[in-house]
Amino acid sequence: MPETEPLSRARAGIMSPEMDPYWLLNELDRFPTRPQDRFDISEEDKRLYREVLFPYWEKRSMKDFINGQMTDEVKAAVSTQIFSINQTDKGQGHIIIDYPRLLNNGLGELAAQMRARCEQQPENDFYQAALLLLEASQRHILRYAVLAEQQAERCPDARRRQELLTIAANSRHNAQHKPQTFWQACQLFWYMNIILQYESNASSLSLGRFDQYMLPFYQTSLTQGDDPAFLKELLESLWVKCNDIVLLRSTSSA
Repeated sequence: MPETEPLSRARAGIMSPEMDPYWLLNELDRFPTRPQDRFDISEEDKRLYREVLFPYWEKRSMKDFINGQMTDEVKAAVSTQIFSINQTDKGQGHIIIDYPRLLNNGLGELAAQMRARCEQQPENDFYQAALLLLEASQRHILRYAVLAEQQAERCPDARRRQELLTIAANSRHNAQHKPQTFWQACQLFWYMNIILQYESNASSLSLGRFDQYMLPFYQTSLTQGDDPAFLKELLESLWVKCNDIVLLRSTSSA
């Protein structure tokens, strides 16, 4: 992966005001001192949240939609803690996406399949939404290709420069085609994990049977002459990336 931030950056949680902007506003000043799961936040970031993000998402968020579906009786029961409604500030998670289908078909083929279904059933909102997501995923991956190319241009180290160019080429390939190598499969796998986090900021997004669906790509790369030590390095790097994910939760759910 290209470096989107300096290597010395702090591990940070993801703020998702599109889910529930209200608890974030209430806890901005308490993040560093709350009983557990503390976070530091700069004064500039607080200002941006209060002046830019919160005004935009107020009355537009998932929380507002959920509240709009609740009857007065339910709202009263929740406010008096007779019962609670969970997962109103983030996605649920606890899913395993169909990684074998993703890796064995590629985004381009999946988008083509969904495009055909949209033409057959234009009234189907799910098909329309799925196509939007797949096409957005392709564009998102291409942005990483551009980032890697830009970093390669100013990279003084020849070995790292070649790595960045390969990352860019893999990204351009993955945006349209199914992966052909273990490296490409690792990149597509991780790009989709990033997209899942963007979409829901949820916990428990499982990797599934990684050993089973990645083994064919590993074997192909070995057959093509890739060094097993290098393939191990790719896998170790992927595990490091998995620890990039930091969940930011409210005090009540942290």
